Amino acid sequence: MADVAMDVPAISRGPRRQTRSRGLPYARPAPRAPAASASTGSTRLLVSNLHYEVTEQDLRLFSSAGALAKSPSIVFDRSGRSTGVAHITFTRHQDALRAKQRFEGQPAKGQNISIRFEAALSVPTGPAASGAGKSLLARIGANPKASLLDRLGGPTPAAAKWVIRVTGPYML
Repeated sequence: MADVAMDVPAISRGPRRQTRSRGLPYARPAPRAPAASASTGSTRLLVSNLHYEVTEQDLRLFSSAGALAKSPSIVFDRSGRSTGVAHITFTRHQDALRAKQRFEGQPAKGQNISIRFEAALSVPTGPAASGAGKSLLARIGANPKASLLDRLGGPTPAAAKWVIRVTGPYML
């Protein structure tokens, strides 16, 4: 006998969940640096939407726009696959601007790349930088010779009343 569909209503499983990405199952989203505008003088470019076959050697093409401060670096996920994001650092802001204008939207292995400026990495200043090299206790001003109870601000052992209650089959 042939399989014949009977008048059985189809079971609805409800609306499908939206998935983040169909591309790489273990890919993390690209790290987000604060966006920088062209007027800030940043020399770092974030190149995204790169094909997974694009290599750091391919990205040396950006050196035609100006001198690179360091070689281009592609961001990889935990399993070693490209996330499609690369960082390119130029020595001068004018070179980075020229590269952005020249390569924005250009196809690289079939995908149009997008480029934006990244904020320049800053060196910490102020109290956070001045504490570098000191121990944690020195930075918070704690007296390591004081008892833990004193450091926590609890009652002193002389004023505390300790009650020990033993229940069960224990013998002292």
